[in-house]
Amino acid sequence: AGLGRLAPEVVQHAQAGDAVALALAERAAQQLCETAIAAAGDEQPPLVVLGGSAITRAVPIGARVRATLRARGSGVPLVETGSGEAGAVALAIARHKGSPVTERVLARLRAG
Repeated sequence: AGLGRLAPEVVQHAQAGDAVALALAERAAQQLCETAIAAAGDEQPPLVVLGGSAITRAVPIGARVRATLRARGSGVPLVETGSGEAGAVALAIARHKGSPVTERVLARLRAG
């Protein structure tokens, strides 16, 4: 939790081109991708939900995560939502239905 307080400052410096901050953002993105890929495993339907400020607001991290998952995911849908709670609900619905959630459902989840 303590390190999380530094994230906005790291993102700000990364966006300004600071080499150390860019390296930290790259490492954070790499770790998030590794976690997402490991967590997805052989899950059916294949779906990755991206949520939280590290993805939605932290441009260097979010952009890298999206690019990496798209490159590795071979078409696995990426669902973006601003909150972890909405993401968890989207995953639960997808698992229950056996298919990814619709844009209509996602819009309702995003709206809260």
